[in-house]
Amino acid sequence: MMKVVAKQLRDLYVNLPSFTANQAELADWEDDFTRFSINITPSEGLFAKQTYSFEFQLPSNYPDNSPAIVCKNRIYHPNINEDGTVCISILDEWDKASCDLQSAVQGVLFLLYNYDLGNGWTLPGSPESDKEFEENKHKIDNGEFDEELGDWEGDDEDVDMEVKVNPQDLLAKLMKLLYPTASDGKLASNIQGQIRVGSGYQAKLPECSDGSKETDDNSWVSREQIRWTPGAISDSDVLVYLQAARSMAALVGMCDPATSLSEQDRCQAASQDCTTVNALDILHGCDYDKGEALQKLVKRPLPTSVEIKWGEEESKRFAKGFKQIGKNFYRMREEFFPNKKVVRNIRVRIDLEGDSL
Repeated sequence: MMKVVAKQLRDLYVNLPSFTANQAELADWEDDFTRFSINITPSEGLFAKQTYSFEFQLPSNYPDNSPAIVCKNRIYHPNINEDGTVCISILDEWDKASCDLQSAVQGVLFLLYNYDLGNGWTLPGSPESDKEFEENKHKIDNGEFDEELGDWEGDDEDVDMEVKVNPQDLLAKLMKLLYPTASDGKLASNIQGQIRVGSGYQAKLPECSDGSKETDDNSWVSREQIRWTPGAISDSDVLVYLQAARSMAALVGMCDPATSLSEQDRCQAASQDCTTVNALDILHGCDYDKGEALQKLVKRPLPTSVEIKWGEEESKRFAKGFKQIGKNFYRMREEFFPNKKVVRNIRVRIDLEGDSL
C-alpha cells in the first residue's frame, strides 16, 4: 500500500498546480501518508475566492477502497454534509484501476463548481431551486441570517489553514519509500535533481568498439538505406506525380467518412511535407514506376504518422475546455469540438496560469 500511496502523492504534489489551474495546494500531511490536507480556492463560481480545507483520510486497504474526504470549514453546500463529509460519485463508484488521489481532488474541485440540490442533504432554508440556493449562499456570505437559515455562520478559527508542507522534506520521504536502497546497500538519494554517483546508479554499457574488426569494404550497405536515386526519373514526371498524390490525399479528406480526422484536417494534412515524403518513398519503393506508385497511394495517400497542428482559435478552445472539464476528451469534443471526430493524443502545451498556449 505505502508504495502506491507514495507514488500517487508524489504525482499529486507535482501535478497539482497544473491540473487545478493553481486553485489547490497541498497544505499538510502525516508522516505515514494516511492523511493529508488540500486547500482549495476556486477562481470562479459561487464559491470563488473562498478557501476551503479538505482532509483526505486513506483506509488501510487503499487503493482497493476510496479515501474519506471531509471539509474542515463550515460550508453551505448541498453535497457536503453538516459534519463536513463530502458526497461525490467517484467515492461511491471507486475503481482502483482508473481512480487515484488526483482524480479524487478533481472530484472535490468539480463539486465546488457544480452542486446538485436533488442529490444531497436538506440544507437550512430548504432551497428547492438553484436561485433559492444562491440567494441563501449570498445571505450567508454577507452575514444576513433569517429564521429559516438560523445562525449559519460557522466558527472557522479552529481550522488550521496554514500550509505546512516543506517540498524538500516531503519529496525526500516519498523518494525513500519509492526507492529505499541502491544496489550497493546505501540509501538512495532523496533530493530531487541531485546527481547520483555510485555503482547502484550506473548503467552497464557494452564493450566499446572502434570498428576495426570490420574488414568488409561493403559493410556500410547493411547499415544504410538508399531513399532516393538521382536521375532515375525526370523532374517533370516527379512534379506531375506529386500533384496527383496531393490531389488524392485531399480527396480522401473530403470523401472518406471512416477516417478519424475531420475533412478540414485531412485536407490540411494533404499539403504537409510528410505527405510529399510518403509519396516519394512509395515511388522509390516501386522503382520509379509512376503507375504502380499511384495504385499504392490509392490505398494509403496519407502517412499514418501525420500530425495535425491546431490554429490559435482551436488551441484557445482546447485550453478553456481543459480548465472546465479536465481530461474528459469525449465530453470536450461534444461541447467544444462538435465538428471533430476525436479530441485526444493532442500535442499542445497549455499555460493554465497565463491563460495562453
